[in-house]
Amino acid sequence: MHLSRTELKRSLSYALACLLLAACGGAGVQHSAAPPDPELLPEGAVAFRYHRGHLYFDATVCDSIPARLVFDTGATGLYVDSLWLARSGVAPGRAARGMIGGTGVSVASMRILLEKLAFAIDTLRRESEMTPVLALKEVLGRQSDGIFG
Repeated sequence: MHLSRTELKRSLSYALACLLLAACGGAGVQHSAAPPDPELLPEGAVAFRYHRGHLYFDATVCDSIPARLVFDTGATGLYVDSLWLARSGVAPGRAARGMIGGTGVSVASMRILLEKLAFAIDTLRRESEMTPVLALKEVLGRQSDGIFG
């Protein structure tokens, strides 16, 4: 049986969600718009929202700027939405242009921030060596400010 990339990502996302739920002692997935109460989560659990096949995590970028990041098994590092970046107050210095393949067979031009951007999700702390800037809200909806993987 051969799975397409989309089907594989969806299957991996479901598997990750199941593993996270099992690790959380079988707690149900949160469906409300309000973030879960941290006091109700088991120790070591990380809150996330599941919406239309994606896992959304509340994060901070550059130590203080709030963002909602989508977990993507195919992503490496951090990718940010162009509209979120414009509104965030982040003022990257160096940038370049690059090409990216993605949905379908098309290839698109994109801006790449060449300075390191730190981001954190709960206790997970990472630093992106270079950060592609994409029109993510057009693809994933207005609740997505970036992707990490």
